[in-house]
Amino acid sequence: MDRIGLRELRHHASEYVRRAEAGERIAVTDHGRVVAEIVPPQNGTSSLRDQLVANGELLRGRGGRLPEPLPATSGTPISEVLRQMRDEERW
Repeated sequence: MDRIGLRELRHHASEYVRRAEAGERIAVTDHGRVVAEIVPPQNGTSSLRDQLVANGELLRGRGGRLPEPLPATSGTPISEVLRQMRDEERW
């Protein structure tokens, strides 16, 4: 596994991403200490959600999509209804 410093990564990030895409693993160091790894993706392009489901750490929802919201009515605005309710409470 190659080791590169943060400065090197900043200046040549696209090169290291291409190398990781090709299957290489690259350790990123800060003052000689490994702080991150650039690794090739696992299982193609699976998302984090798919990985969590595969590991049993996340359960998929069982319901369908939420229903569409109801259309706005043309009645009295809610702000006016609330104002009237507050006025009634005061007396």
